[in-house]
Amino acid sequence: MKNVKNHKLPLKILSTLIAIILWFAITYTEDPAVNQLISNLDTTFMGDDLLSTRGLVVVNTENLPALSATIRGNRSNVISSLGAVYASIDVSGITQPGSHDVPVQYNYPKEYVQLTKTKASSVSVDVEKILSRQVPVKIESIVNERNDQQLYKLQSLESHVTILGAQSTVTEIAYAGVTVDTTEISVDGTMNYSYKLYDGEDKLIDESNITSKSHPTIPVNAVVFDKTELPVEVVLSDKLKKNYILNIKKQSVTKLNAGIKEPIEQNVLYATFDEEHLDSNGNVTLKIDTPEHLYIPDDALNISVEYELLPKIQKEVELSIQAKNVPEGKTVTTVPSKVRITVMAPADAAFNKISASFDASKLTTEQEKNVALDITVPENIEIIGTYSVSAKLN
Repeated sequence: MKNVKNHKLPLKILSTLIAIILWFAITYTEDPAVNQLISNLDTTFMGDDLLSTRGLVVVNTENLPALSATIRGNRSNVISSLGAVYASIDVSGITQPGSHDVPVQYNYPKEYVQLTKTKASSVSVDVEKILSRQVPVKIESIVNERNDQQLYKLQSLESHVTILGAQSTVTEIAYAGVTVDTTEISVDGTMNYSYKLYDGEDKLIDESNITSKSHPTIPVNAVVFDKTELPVEVVLSDKLKKNYILNIKKQSVTKLNAGIKEPIEQNVLYATFDEEHLDSNGNVTLKIDTPEHLYIPDDALNISVEYELLPKIQKEVELSIQAKNVPEGKTVTTVPSKVRITVMAPADAAFNKISASFDASKLTTEQEKNVALDITVPENIEIIGTYSVSAKLN
């Protein structure tokens, strides 16, 4: 029984193939007339160049209704005509912005098929004025663990680009954003990058209503630095130091990454509080002073500082004099026995913590010697002048 089934299988396959061939032969030999609906026709605009010369542009084309048409003809002609049927919207007669009803023309190979039915004879299109506007270029860099030991100074060689397009779209543009993947940069150089348009909330702009851009790409120059971490100190300007003490209560940044090309001697970054900040009422934003041989990204240059500015007073303080390193069995006599010094400090400074001393190890019993005094003061007290005494071993 099994052998019989296997013997009939080739006959069944052959019969099926013959039936298919006969069906195709009959169908295409007779080539009957058929109707064919074509949905979602490709749509073009006629007269948009003329519209552009009037300073106008069609917008919101994505909201146009889907157009369809039905054609009739011999099956073979219908099949060959499917890709040649499309719709044209004529906007050449529009002279003002706004919504306009315009005619739709259906295009098809008339020598092969007939157009029997269409979805719409006209559509409503939106037209706006064309606006030209310059927008600034902003650069954003991508950094990961592969290149976190470097800093990259990225500078666009074009500060602005000019955008031409529909008024409602162009007015929303805040900047042209260039994204630079720094993992692809190993040496200094310039490369061209594509860019996208963003609004004031950093959201992408739909560019379907943009007609042209002044620059297809943006050239960006990159300089590669080694990264080093430096502390940040807030200091008074030289002029203010004479009359004020700056007490820092809080600062937003105490350490900062800087870029270097070669080893440096400077190990501190400074932010200077000067005369223009006197009216800042305890809170101020200061800019970090950047030496020429260092690179600090622009977005890291400013720090917020909470401070107290204390006026200095000039005060005289009388101090006892302490002799240090006195040889064993000896005593020291000084003239005078006490010293009066002048200091500048806040009124509430710890004047009682000021001390005066000198090194007696090199004194002799033979004659008096003039020795410089070492005046020790708290951090917020400034010594005015230098002081000395005559001293002798006994």
